[in-house]
Amino acid sequence: MADARSLGRKPFKADHRDRLLRDTTRFRAVSASTLDPIVWWGMVNGKMRIDQGQEGTCVGHGCTNVLMDAPSSHTDFPSFDNPADAHAFARKLYYDATHDDTYQEGAYTRDALNVLVSRGQIASYHRITSVSEIITTLQGIGPVTFGSTWYNSMFDPVEKYNNSYLKVDPSSGVAGGHLYCLTGVDLAPASGPAFVRMENSWGPGWGHDGTARISVDDLSILYDGDCYLLSETGF
Repeated sequence: MADARSLGRKPFKADHRDRLLRDTTRFRAVSASTLDPIVWWGMVNGKMRIDQGQEGTCVGHGCTNVLMDAPSSHTDFPSFDNPADAHAFARKLYYDATHDDTYQEGAYTRDALNVLVSRGQIASYHRITSVSEIITTLQGIGPVTFGSTWYNSMFDPVEKYNNSYLKVDPSSGVAGGHLYCLTGVDLAPASGPAFVRMENSWGPGWGHDGTARISVDDLSILYDGDCYLLSETGF
């Protein structure tokens, strides 16, 4: 499957100008509350699964998935009736962020987020600075974008505990960078380790209906700082 799927996230670069989610009153309020250990955003099964195909447009597709899974939508954000419209939106977002008419060169996450802000389709975005903050955000606020190294072992999820899990094995070699959507967390599964649920942009035939689980330990391996909450209304 590795040669049938494309990536496209350019490496994360730290920037002191990032707005940090931990500094917002919204995050502080959530982190101080009692949180459910199991939370899902969007439709767990049956949601439209968009597919970037052979194009390096994961940044556009990953951001589009987050917006479709968010608990509320900006009034300017289109509602998608079919995967083709969502795919077209994701490709246009990628193009506006890169002006790459080959759709192959890849993009930086911030560039796509800045396009959404300039369009007025999100009010702001805030960087999440740790795995524990990711978990708190998934428990209490909404889904997030997550960019990471993509290892060769991760192309084909393995079946464990009656679901699909990413096999995060750095020794398998680096295939590139990828951006995807984290849509839920289960800190108390009936079997297996605590995990987050990721939604990919490779169509419904990949993983478990287009999704897979990432153990919290593996998420810590993958995290490099390229993770954001998109705010439709601002904080």
